Amino acid sequence: VVDKVNLSIKKNTIMGLVGPNGSGKTTIIRMICGLLKPTQGKVKINGLDVDKNLSKIQDMIGYLPQQNALFPELSLYENLCYFGTIYGVSDKKILDYRINSLLEKMDLKAEANKRVENMSGGFKRRGAVVCSLLHEPDILILDEPTVGLDPVIRLKFWDLFKVLKDQGKSILISTHYMEEADDCDEVVVLKQGKVVDFDKPDQLRKKVFGSIYDGNNLRAKISFENVYLKLTA
Repeated sequence: VVDKVNLSIKKNTIMGLVGPNGSGKTTIIRMICGLLKPTQGKVKINGLDVDKNLSKIQDMIGYLPQQNALFPELSLYENLCYFGTIYGVSDKKILDYRINSLLEKMDLKAEANKRVENMSGGFKRRGAVVCSLLHEPDILILDEPTVGLDPVIRLKFWDLFKVLKDQGKSILISTHYMEEADDCDEVVVLKQGKVVDFDKPDQLRKKVFGSIYDGNNLRAKISFENVYLKLTA
């Protein structure tokens, strides 16, 4: 599924992971999180081998899977209390403060006491993002966090991601939205389990379209979607 992928994610960086369906994005993410064991090679986080230090590493990571893991019969607030406790936030006052602060940031205060099964898909996704942040992880790994969301909410998500990056977080995001990839500091382009290229968005533009680039207003001239299509053709 994944063939000789060799990557390094820096602190204070948003890295985008893009590629066609079946290119290995979710597999890579699950290996980084310790949910899948690679048949060859190693994954290290802060110098620690994931396979040998799984419990320590899972404390460092906030993981958002493609499918929301919220319990539908519980309220959003009850879900957040449960997941916060699972993540090791045992002090009730600290957990309450973090929940209320994140609910406010994500415009979810009015949804807090609703059963999850009665919430819209967009609100559920926002609630799932809050779950991944409750233990204040150093690393966020988000598998298509904005899929199915309207443009306004997607912008809110990205505003939050950029704030978290400025606070020192490392963020890995898989996405099918090329404008989101363009907002990343670095982008990994995958095809059939292999890394096609890996660089800053504008550097990828220059690599792919260097012959027609005159040095002025690069982003306006060449959309990242065109870069992606060329690299994955």
